[in-house]
Amino acid sequence: MKRILKLMVVISACWLITACGTNGTSPSGMVEKTLNAFIKMDFETVKKCLTENRIERFEERAKNLLEDSLQTDKFRQMAKDASYKIVSEKISDDGNSAAVVVSMTFMQNGKLEEDVDEMKLILVNGEWKI
Repeated sequence: MKRILKLMVVISACWLITACGTNGTSPSGMVEKTLNAFIKMDFETVKKCLTENRIERFEERAKNLLEDSLQTDKFRQMAKDASYKIVSEKISDDGNSAAVVVSMTFMQNGKLEEDVDEMKLILVNGEWKI
């Protein structure tokens, strides 16, 4: 379960926004919006920023998290002190995909933890999706 929570925080998200259009939004901007929504447990917004093949898996994880009050409390505590920093962004030569490296810091079992993850995005109908 620790890995799932960590993965959810990072991928939101890793996998994880308010407006998903590129209208001036870079891949890094999309990741920031996604992480902000994820930390706030705004899972409906997060879903809007995922590729179709990721939504069902994300919904299942979010549902499991919300149905277990102990896990929900742990997530809220972890997210309360969470912070992140965009380390780098690289857009592919064809402009259709990108990779954003994010460093996240959060509390886990009373200890400050840091995780670095690469989030991959693709351009779908003119919108960046994680």
